[in-house]
Amino acid sequence: MKAIIPAAGKGSRSGLSYPKTLKLFNGVPILIRVLRSVKTIDNTPVVIVSPQGAAAIGEIIKKHGYTAELIVQEEPRGMGDAIRCFRRSEYFNETKEVMVIWGDMLVVRAEILKGTMFLFRHNRSVFAFPSRVSSSCYTHVNRNEKGDVTDLLERLEFGDDLPMAGESDVGIFMFNKEIVFDILEKHQGSLIGKTTNEVGFLPIISILHRLGHRVDAFQIADEIDSMGFNTAYDIERAEEALC
Repeated sequence: MKAIIPAAGKGSRSGLSYPKTLKLFNGVPILIRVLRSVKTIDNTPVVIVSPQGAAAIGEIIKKHGYTAELIVQEEPRGMGDAIRCFRRSEYFNETKEVMVIWGDMLVVRAEILKGTMFLFRHNRSVFAFPSRVSSSCYTHVNRNEKGDVTDLLERLEFGDDLPMAGESDVGIFMFNKEIVFDILEKHQGSLIGKTTNEVGFLPIISILHRLGHRVDAFQIADEIDSMGFNTAYDIERAEEALC
C-alpha cells in the first residue's frame, strides 16, 4: 500500500505567496501534520508538488525529520492528473493499493486512516472513503435504492443543484491501483470538469459504479475530519473545534 498526498496547490486562492500546505496550523505546517498521521500507515508517502513549491516543501519535510518521495506536477491540470503523476514513482509497479489524502486537510486522524484501510480490505472494495453526514456539504454522496454509492458530486461543478444537507467525503480515498489507474488513462475525457476544464478525480466513482465495481463510503468521520484550508477562517474554525 502507498499513500499519495497531493500538495501542488500554489496558495494564491488563500492569499499566500507559498504552497498553502505549508501554512502553519497550531504552530506546525499543515503538511507536517498530515505526514505525522500518514506515517502510521506509510513511512515514505508520495507527495505531489508544483515546480514552484517543490524546494520549499522538500526543505520543510527534511527539517521536521520526515521522508517522502516528491513528484512534480508540471502544470495544474487537476486532481486526477496530480494522482496520475504517481506513475513516475519508484513505488508504482509494486503498489497494489493506494490511499490518497488531500494535502490541505487541517486534521488527519490516524484512526480514520487505519479504519478506512481495514474496512476497504474487509469489504473487498475497489474504491472506498470515510464520510460523514452534514448539514452543509461541499461534496454529496449519491446512493441508489440498495444503498450502493453511485457517485460523489462537487459543488464546484454542480452548484445549487446539490442539496446542502447529506453525506460528504472528508478528503481521504483508498482504491485498487490497477483498476483506478486504468480509468485515469482510458476515460480521461469523462473526468474533465465542465466548470474547471481540469482532470477531476471524484468522477472516477461514477465510472467505477457503471462498470460494476464496488465503491463504499463508511460513515466513520466527524466534522473535524472534513476541515481543509482555503481561507484564514478555516484555520480559526478548526482551532476552535480542537479546543
